[in-house]
Amino acid sequence: MRCSYRILVALGILLFPLLASYGCGAKPPEEEPKLAQQAMDEAKKLQADKITPMDWGNAMQRFKDAELMVKQRRYGDAKTFFLQAKSRFENAAKSATLKREGYSREIDEARTLIGSNYAKITAMLSGSRVPARLKKEIEPAVNELNTSMAELDKAVSDGDIVTAMLKVKDVQDKSFRTLARLETGK
Repeated sequence: MRCSYRILVALGILLFPLLASYGCGAKPPEEEPKLAQQAMDEAKKLQADKITPMDWGNAMQRFKDAELMVKQRRYGDAKTFFLQAKSRFENAAKSATLKREGYSREIDEARTLIGSNYAKITAMLSGSRVPARLKKEIEPAVNELNTSMAELDKAVSDGDIVTAMLKVKDVQDKSFRTLARLETGK
């Protein structure tokens, strides 16, 4: 019995430095932060921060938690959190992609309606039924509509879906107001 106690103490003395140095020898995660950053960059390109702000915020929080774990030298937790952040950024990107597709359909439908209104406006202005006074009064509104349509087209071609969604509502309103004014003569 006495012999086994001495063996345990001796093993403890020999293993303690080994176990103590194990924690000190741990390295910060290298690959996981890069993967999380790549997923973040991809989500940012898709405007996930604007289109799906809740998903983006959750992913950012987990990323910041991971960075904090690195500072605290809790590398195992940091690795886990970076992987969770990567996954959350990927989910934010998927959500943003789905919402972008829906927004794109809405924008296309609105642009079709705006084009139809604009065709009616130009047809009415080129005709002889609109009094010269009204044509002159409506000219600034038509110029503003042209400018807004160009801004909308640029946002769409740039892939800036958030700006396009805001702009399409503005352009649609302007086209309806201008058309209504021409149709009523007021």
